[in-house]
Amino acid sequence: MQVSWDHLYVAVRMLIADEGYHLGQAAVAAGQDARAAWLELGDGKRVEADLVIGADGIGSAVRKTMLPGDPGPTYTGYFAWRALVPEQLLPPSAADILSDRFAFFHMPGGQALGYTVAGAQGELEPGERRYNAVWYRRTVDLARTLTDKEGRTHPFSLAPGRVSAQAKDALIAAARQLLPAAFADVFAAESQPFAQAIFDMEAPRMADGRLALIGDAAFVARPHTAMGVPKAAGDAMVLALAVERGWTPEARAAFEADRMQAGRAIVGFK
Repeated sequence: MQVSWDHLYVAVRMLIADEGYHLGQAAVAAGQDARAAWLELGDGKRVEADLVIGADGIGSAVRKTMLPGDPGPTYTGYFAWRALVPEQLLPPSAADILSDRFAFFHMPGGQALGYTVAGAQGELEPGERRYNAVWYRRTVDLARTLTDKEGRTHPFSLAPGRVSAQAKDALIAAARQLLPAAFADVFAAESQPFAQAIFDMEAPRMADGRLALIGDAAFVARPHTAMGVPKAAGDAMVLALAVERGWTPEARAAFEADRMQAGRAIVGFK
């Protein structure tokens, strides 16, 4: 079994009062002066704080503000089709082969893998769980791959429900042709497949005054390293220690030195 992201989100979400969230609003920029730091939201509102932590992922608005000249992420040449299917929707032939197994299929220019995960509410009982499948494929036309059903091109991924019917049909046809039947059945059973492009990224800084970066806002590692969550957790723990020390210049430098070294090592494992 793997981590239930739904369960983890709820557990963390419950630690912060509702007024601490600005739902439905994107953070579009950040800033700072000698008195405070702030986030600018999509509706024009500014939220001030003593410290702004950019944990806003690969497209981080905080990073773009903090490092305006940084080139950002670099596309690696491949992407992933993903499916997350309720276990009861898997055909028995696929469930018998895949459930409770970490399955792999290697092919020229691609790889498929899958494993059982908890249900949406953390369910662990057989039949109540879900199956997570990932199919890595090469493409040079990333813009076409990440164009949604309304014709809008996204920079990094397509969320569930955004894939066009034509792209979904092409995915299933390709899966039937190229993947083992069990994996193809998983993608055929997924009503809302989603896509994730694979990038490399190393930020040259993780702290600047009242701004800090952690997780994929600072370093993006390839999925096969299985280090996205440990990397972000390590960033958060060392950041917390620096904040406890008063976020002094010395504390900031120690945080940055520690996590820059870790991030570079993880991203370097390709």
